[in-house]
Amino acid sequence: MKKITLLMLICFSALISVNAQTKTKERAKQLLNIQGELTFSFKVNSSKDVISETQNMSFVNFDESTNTVTAWANTKQFTQFLEKGIPYTIDDAQNDLTPRLMTNQLNNSLGRFTNTLTFPLTAYPTYADYAQQMQDFEDDNPTLVETFSIGSTGQGDKELLFVKISDNIGTDESEPRLMLTSSMHGDEIAGYPMMLNLIDYILEAYGNNSHVDHLRIKDLVENAEIWINPSANPDGTYHNNSSNTSVANARRGNGNNIDLNRNYPDNIGGAHSDGEAYQTETLAFMNMAQNNKFVIAANFHGGIELVNYPWDNTYDRHPDDAWFIEVCGEYRDNAQNDGSSGYMDDENNGITHGADWYLVYGGRQDYMNHDHNTKEVTIELSNTKKPAANQLVNFWNYNREALLDFLAQGVYGFKGIVEDASGNPVPATVKIVDHDALGSWASTDTKGDFYRPIKAGTYDIIIQADVDCYENVVLQNQTITNKQTIDLGTIVLNSGAAIPTIKTPTVGSTTATIDWYEIPNNTFILTYRAIGTSTWTTINNLTTNTYEITGLSVGQEYEVKVRSICANSNTSNYSASKTFTTQASYCASNGNNTGDEHISKVELNTINNSTGVSAGGYGDYTSISTDLTVDTNYTITVTPTWTPTPYAEGYSVWIDYNRNGDFTDTGEQVFTQSATTATSVSGSFTVPNGTTSGPTRMRVSMLYNAQPSSCGTLSYGEVEDYTVNILIGTLDVKENTLEQVSVYPNPFNNTLSIKFPIAFQNINIQIFDLSGRIVYSEKKNNNSNTILSISNLDKLSNGTYLLKLTDLDSNKSIIKKVLK
Repeated sequence: MKKITLLMLICFSALISVNAQTKTKERAKQLLNIQGELTFSFKVNSSKDVISETQNMSFVNFDESTNTVTAWANTKQFTQFLEKGIPYTIDDAQNDLTPRLMTNQLNNSLGRFTNTLTFPLTAYPTYADYAQQMQDFEDDNPTLVETFSIGSTGQGDKELLFVKISDNIGTDESEPRLMLTSSMHGDEIAGYPMMLNLIDYILEAYGNNSHVDHLRIKDLVENAEIWINPSANPDGTYHNNSSNTSVANARRGNGNNIDLNRNYPDNIGGAHSDGEAYQTETLAFMNMAQNNKFVIAANFHGGIELVNYPWDNTYDRHPDDAWFIEVCGEYRDNAQNDGSSGYMDDENNGITHGADWYLVYGGRQDYMNHDHNTKEVTIELSNTKKPAANQLVNFWNYNREALLDFLAQGVYGFKGIVEDASGNPVPATVKIVDHDALGSWASTDTKGDFYRPIKAGTYDIIIQADVDCYENVVLQNQTITNKQTIDLGTIVLNSGAAIPTIKTPTVGSTTATIDWYEIPNNTFILTYRAIGTSTWTTINNLTTNTYEITGLSVGQEYEVKVRSICANSNTSNYSASKTFTTQASYCASNGNNTGDEHISKVELNTINNSTGVSAGGYGDYTSISTDLTVDTNYTITVTPTWTPTPYAEGYSVWIDYNRNGDFTDTGEQVFTQSATTATSVSGSFTVPNGTTSGPTRMRVSMLYNAQPSSCGTLSYGEVEDYTVNILIGTLDVKENTLEQVSVYPNPFNNTLSIKFPIAFQNINIQIFDLSGRIVYSEKKNNNSNTILSISNLDKLSNGTYLLKLTDLDSNKSIIKKVLK
């Protein structure tokens, strides 16, 4: 009887499952027939599978707690998905076909027959009401507003409309151009009425001297050109409604059911990463961006509540990552302060790096940042893609302050005008030295004006003509704070060959790659020498702005210079020298067999590193470091682990005190222990006088039944490498003063400030990474300041660094640990 009952339960459960799957398939078919698309969910084994399983459709979300992917697909894409045989579910909330209150219904109920809207909007506009209101903005404010179309939609019956707002609308002034655009996903429309509300609010506040926001809006309108596009995909928004009076069937895709936010050129994914032709709407926005330089932009979406910043197509960080975090954080903070509890707090408390959320190719945000130097972000306004009409005023109130503060960010930063000696504008690129990459720089507009928003710091700025035979101009030590505008004035580029500016070299043990900022159509001469020698090696006729020097000596300091030859054969002076030191190259060593024993813990000063078996019998722990002071005694302890029983192990520890890349010099073997079955071994050593300060390598080796050597393969055992940072103890009054130096901020982003208790006239500043490589070097001579700043550190990867300060008069040094 029990077996029969169990069999019936199994059959019944199977019947329910089959019935549920049948209903899901029917719902999918229904949505595809009506919408030509659907949003659905399915499970994967882990987050690693998300990219492979969604590469032919659009990713929407991933729930790590359940390994559930939510994705969007059109009919073609969903058919391909079905071939995988993966079970899926459909959430009706993600495929909402419910009608929303429209402005024509409001007008009819009030007995009105005008298309002009009433603000703030309490209903979604019909397309006719929208188009008329956009024209009304210009008609009612002819000196402030221009309404125009950048092109028709794919279906041809609607326009991609913009409003442009500025105090002298008919005059092309030297001022930053700012852009907001919403709803390129046609069903994500919280931003559509919000942008109309914003246009109305700006115009009302500007024209009313007693308005609470009059002065702020006046400053914005008179110092910028504001472009706003409320509806970037009206074909999708008014889908399946011939009169364009309903958003009930609004869909993500355009008229061809293509996801427009996967349809742009991508610097990683390529020209057509979605496999589709560029759509009519895409081409219109690309053409607009080609012909108009925008400083900042925001692209509004829905389905979650957060602010997303570049990059979407790589986990790498944008050169202006710190600026994006600052600006996106400000938007988030405003929205949270003005919103209801829990608003704008998704992902990383309301802001996220794009790829950290999910990886996207063909997105507009990356295209605008990389290809057009526009600092664009993506703002997700509402968890519900198509909020009920009675929520529209709430979302407007939540975001009004955030929107205005975001626009103001486009006015802050460095600005200036680039001209030739005759006062004519020169097409030029403006770059932050050792900072800018991948389109993060600024370029001049038609009047020679440029605008460069940036995080607070001190920077060197290079202004470089985009045409032949102009000299560069480098503005050094330009300091700016957050929310500050610095006018660099008129910068004159004189005729002649430009002096190259060398970036921070990429250094190996015997090689160094030298890069300098590109100067179009020029050739170059590079020369280098070892510090302390008089012989220069010169490389002529270089046609690119990069060169790899080979055959260098290990651990040697070099200097390099570059000069340029422009098209008319003018030759520039050499650039300032850039110094670098080649890395030490250590011999390989590893345990051949770790199945019976391995090092499980190393303890020295602040190092307390517990580990398992290292792959290949070698553990690279050079990212772990501790400070060791000269003439000070230390104890090192090494603990083994055996499987299954103890074996006699020998131990050796070396420190490369002279940093020459080996462990063979006298005194560098700091600890040895003959073979023993002790559960841990310890030994003491003293860092010898005369050891130079800075980071260096420590090697810990364990070998079965013998003492290991520093190089080669050990038959049984393991090898681990660490970094130790040698410090010089205080020796006299001057150095005691040097020890009182403070460094801030710590951790840092782009700039470090060094505060001295007294002014050191001649100071050498060096920054080392934990491998001992010098990543920054600068000498300050005839200095009279007690505060020095190091800028342009954005290129450094996040991690631990050692800042070495040397008083060149007394040759005394200190080293401080800093974090990025």
